[in-house]
Order: sequence, then structure tokens, then C-alpha cells
Amino acid sequence: MAERLFGIETEYALGTADARAASRQHVQLLDALMRGARTALPHLPDGVSHGVFLQNGARLYVDCGGHPELATPECADPWDVVRYVRAGESILLRLARDHLPRRSKGRPAFFRSNVDYSGTRTTWGCHESYMHRADPARLPRQIIPHLVSRLVYAGAGGFDNRSPGLEFTLSPRTAHMGQAVSSDSTGQRGIFHTKDEPLCGHGYHRLHVLCGESLCSELAIWLKVGTTALVVAMCEAGVCPGDGVELRVPVAAMRSFAADPTCSATALTVGGEQLTAIAIQRRYLAQAEAHAHAPFMPPWAGEVCRRWRAVLDTLDGGWLAASTTLDWAMKLALYTAQARRRGVAWTSLPWWTEIASTLVALLDRAHRAEGGPPRGGPLRADEVLAPASPIAAEVATMGSSLLRRRGLGWDGLAPFLALRDELFEIDTRFGQLGGDGIFAALDQAGALTHHVDGVGDIERAVGDPPAIGRARLRGALVRELSGHDGRYGCGWDGVWDWQEGKRLDLSDPFVTVAEWKVQPGEGDGVPPRGRRGGPDARRGTPAVPDPVTLNQRALEHRRRDELREAERLLRQAIEIEDTQVAADSPKRPHRRNNLAIVLLRAGMLAEAGRLNAEAWRLKAGQHDLTSGRILFVRIALRFLLGERDASLYLGQLKTLLQCDPLECLGDIAATWEIPDVLAMLHAALPAAEAELLVRVAEALDDRAGREALDAVEAWIGAAAMPLDTPWPEG
Repeated sequence: MAERLFGIETEYALGTADARAASRQHVQLLDALMRGARTALPHLPDGVSHGVFLQNGARLYVDCGGHPELATPECADPWDVVRYVRAGESILLRLARDHLPRRSKGRPAFFRSNVDYSGTRTTWGCHESYMHRADPARLPRQIIPHLVSRLVYAGAGGFDNRSPGLEFTLSPRTAHMGQAVSSDSTGQRGIFHTKDEPLCGHGYHRLHVLCGESLCSELAIWLKVGTTALVVAMCEAGVCPGDGVELRVPVAAMRSFAADPTCSATALTVGGEQLTAIAIQRRYLAQAEAHAHAPFMPPWAGEVCRRWRAVLDTLDGGWLAASTTLDWAMKLALYTAQARRRGVAWTSLPWWTEIASTLVALLDRAHRAEGGPPRGGPLRADEVLAPASPIAAEVATMGSSLLRRRGLGWDGLAPFLALRDELFEIDTRFGQLGGDGIFAALDQAGALTHHVDGVGDIERAVGDPPAIGRARLRGALVRELSGHDGRYGCGWDGVWDWQEGKRLDLSDPFVTVAEWKVQPGEGDGVPPRGRRGGPDARRGTPAVPDPVTLNQRALEHRRRDELREAERLLRQAIEIEDTQVAADSPKRPHRRNNLAIVLLRAGMLAEAGRLNAEAWRLKAGQHDLTSGRILFVRIALRFLLGERDASLYLGQLKTLLQCDPLECLGDIAATWEIPDVLAMLHAALPAAEAELLVRVAEALDDRAGREALDAVEAWIGAAAMPLDTPWPEG
């Protein structure tokens, strides 16, 4: 039997116990969380970010977008995956209890949220990683039908957060999958992600699955990883489990399956069959059962097949049979019960959703006709039904046509919208960690049947790594080396002693004994903090990497949304360059501001602000075009933090732009390519603030752009300020 390794990376929402505020990331809370982790937990710093590796082999960090993420250690069976997910949640709850400050609305809380209902249309992921040695090019055809159809037991349940109405879905993240195959993890996400970042050596690849969701049910988590690991094992062995079920339009099939709680929706295969999600799963199950005892399968394959078959049989009996076992069915039972209590027929929700969509479109058109932007915020009954409503005539027509045909009246709109808010809150609080969460309360009351025998030992998993795989060594090293004042750093594939220039190689995922070795050469485990010193032919040490090249590579990664790699390269460039250039070199503030931009894009606003302020201090006395870029970042940070008064920085920028010509010192490019940054700011800020920043960027790139800036109200009202005016602390 063949051992396998896999794990889960869960993105959590952090906020107050309020359905509409849960998705709003709070920089101060994130900073307090990571400070608490570094204070209270044995750890080693993550060599490529501000995260930490813990003594159980897991990794805690703040991911792109400003949300906490916890990656389990590499696990060898689905029981361990569930165990370490639960252990991670226990760690987060302790950090929240001991280190996160109370707010006016109560103590901050973590949520297993998959989508945000506040209007941002955000989605969070629960990514999976599966180690394998298959040809990556063979995997999409074989595994996509499985990923599409497994949502019948691995879907989190909830609502389409892009809809102005109420559209129940077995898998809310499905609405955010745009392609069958994609390299993008934040925009046009693919069901199959082509990212093949192995995080190890010895011929292994890493299948990175990003269409999964955070789940509460132990059985759902267990089946999600267990079944997928078996499919990967079969692919690696040359079995073709996806043959015969390849879907003609995978994205459409996934959305069709997700929209149907009866699990009777079908999708067309390449071979011309119409198959339900359950039927597709049974095809995969049959292959797994046929090979369960093959040498290439893990020792627990038979048990996964048994539980796999049992849950499919349960679903054949209707969703109610799974309403104490699987997340989406648990939630659907809660939603329908709440609708009954409110006197809203569940069958009327599609009609009300159609009406809500029409109303929002009409209101948007009316706002645009008046010269304004599309309206924002949730639909309100009083906005639509008031006599002075901008769409009063259309509402009257709809009342006598569309509503009458559906047997509805306008008196039902307000109850529908009120129910919408209530169900969104239920969905959010269902996944809240700790005793205040709805799932936790139901579980404690004995109302659920989702537990998997053999999980247990959660408390031990908080402090101890798994017994199989390199995580065991990593965890032991974290415990041994923690607290040595930054001497050591950690990654998935190694531990670094930066003081001695040594590395402990963990690139073999099944390594059992490892020894420290002198740091190898470029491209073969470069220490994350950057190599120090120059070339030494006698020792074979390669030359120090060029900071300019590192900077350019970082910018390319930033434009591709590969922010972790961009951050790593810029930190390496800064550390190397600081040993090569004078203290007043214009390259030093330039490089720090570039790093601040990457951190801003990643949602790490506090650290971005620190680096941005350091860049401004380094520019003292020799202000140039880079100074304008530093001020741009400062203004953007103020707006993102909700601090609307940026008058000091606007005033300093106004003074700076009076210089003619405004040059760029230090052979730094005079043009500034930041469309990715502007797109992020447009999505995150009110229109007026985003537009001001666009105008500032144009003015910095082109003198003609300053004329357009002079027409912006916030710019007109800013008084010019001396460039040596000190910035406030913080």
C-alpha cells in the first residue's frame, strides 16, 4: 500500500459576530492576532511572508486580501486532516480569547465563511493540496468531473452572494468559478488550478484545488479529501477514473448541480450521456472499489469507499436524509424552517428573486439616467414602493402583470427582503467558530450525526505534528529552535539557520532524518532572507543576486497576483541592496515603497504603512518622482483604513507637483505601471476616492494629467504643505 500526503488551507473571515460586518477585515485585529501567535505559541518565522510555522507542523499567516489563513501540516490520511483542521480552529479560538481586543459590538470572532453577504461579493477559499507523481497534463480530464460532482457531499451550502434575491446553492463558491482550467486563483478561477508549485522535490508535484469550501461536518471534510486523494492515486497509477464522465461544459454543469438540492439535475458528457452528480460520483466510486487493494492505493482506501457509498445511498433518499450529516443539507433545513416561521413560502423565493433582480436593474438605470453611478447597498422595499420612487411607474406595471401572474403582491416584498437578511445572518453564524456558532450549538445539543470515528485527539494535535511525513520533523524543529531571536526561518521544504548559513533539507516529503548542510546554490533552496556576501570561487558560492533583477521579477509576480512571491523577492532585494548602496541612495526608498505596494495589495496594511513611512523618511532632502509615488501609497492606505482625512499627504503632493520638471533619481523608471493596484482600489474604495487616486497616478506619469487632477474636488480643497512636514506616528 502507498502512503500519500495532503492537506487543507482554510481562509477564515475575522470580524464581529454580525452577519454584515463579519467580512470586513480589521487591520488592527490581524496585527493583534499575529502578535499573539508570535508571543504565545512556539513558532519559527515563515521565510517568505510574515506568517509562522507552528509546533504541530501547521502554518498560520495573513493571506492576500487581509484574512487569516491556517494550513494544516501534511497529513497521511483523512482522519488526520479533520483532526488538524479542528486543532487549527482551537488555536485560533485561544488567540481570539487571549489576544484580540473587544470591540463595541463584542469580542471578535472567526467564521468559516465561503462568501460575504455585505455587498462586496467576496469569496473565501478552502484550498486543498495533494502530493502526486502523475503527469500534471493528464489530470484535468480525469479529475474535473469529480471536483464538479463531489459538491453533493462537499458543498458548504448557502446563497449566491452576487444575487439581489435569495438563490440557494449547495456550493456558494461555485458561482465564483469562471473556467474549467485556469492559472488564476482570484479572478477567473478555474475548477482545475494549473498552479504546480511542488513545495518539495524528488519528482513530486502538488495538485492545488481551489474550488473547495470550508466545512463544518467532519464527515464532509473527511470525504472531500479522502475521495479526492483516491482519485489522484488512481491517476498517478495510470488508471483513468474520469473516462466516460468527461463533461462538455464543466462550469455550467457545476452550477446546475449546485442549484439543485434534489440532486436530480443532469449534465451532458462528452460521450452524450446525461448524468446526475451522484451518477458521476458512483462511476468514480466503482473505479476506487475495483482498485481499493491495489499496491498504489493507501491502506485506508477501503474505508473511504465504504463511507463514500453510504453517503451517496443516503442522498438517493432525498436531502432531508442528510440534514444532520452534511453542511448544505443542515443549512437547508434551517433556512426552510425560518421561512416557514416568517410565513414566506420557500417555493416563492425564485419568483421574488426574479422580481428583486428586475427592481435593481431598473433602479440602476434610473440612477444612470440622472447622471449618477449605479446605486449601491441592498434593495429596500421603501425605496421601491414610495410614491416618489424613481421607478414608480415601472413598479405599478409590474404589480399588475408580473406579480399578479405569480399570485404575489407588493406587500410581500418587505417580508422577503427581511427573510433574506435573516438567512444571510444564519449562514454566517452557522460557521462561526466556538460555542456561539449555530453549528457548534446544534452539535453540542446532540442534533447532528456528522462525527467520524477515529478523529479524536484534537488537543494533542494542537501541540504535536502528524506521525508520518516531514511535518513530524518540522514540528520537532519548531519546538526546539523557537525563541532564538530570528536566527532561524522555516518553510515547507526546509529550515534555515541564517546566522550559520545552513539549511536543513525537508524537500523529501517522507524524510525521517535530516541534517544541517551548508546553504546550497541559487535555484536549489535559496534561503528566504536572501544570500549574503559575494562570490567565492574556492567554496563554489554563487554571486549575490542582482537587486534590480529581483525587483523586476517581483513586479511581474505582482501583476500576476502572485503576491507572496513578489513579497519574497522584494525583501531579498532590499536586504542585498542595503549592503551595496549608500544610506542616502534613492534606490532604498524606491524598493521599500514597491514592497509597501505589494503588501497593500495583499491586505497587510499595517506593515505596508510602516514600510511606506520608512521610504518617506529615506527621501528627506532629495524629493523626486519616487516621493510622489510614496505619497500616492500613503493616501491609498489612509482611504483603505477608513481614515478619510488625507489632507497632509495631498498637500505635500500638491507642493511636489509644482516642481518642473519632476525627475526620477537613481536610474529608476520614469513610468509607473500600476493598473493592478488601481483595479484593486476601484474594487475596495468609494468611487470618489478611487477616482482621485487614478488622477494622482496619471499626474505622476504625465504632466498633462495634472490638469485633470485640478478638476477633482478633494484636490482643489487641499492646501499645499511643506515636504518636510512630519508625518504623524502610526
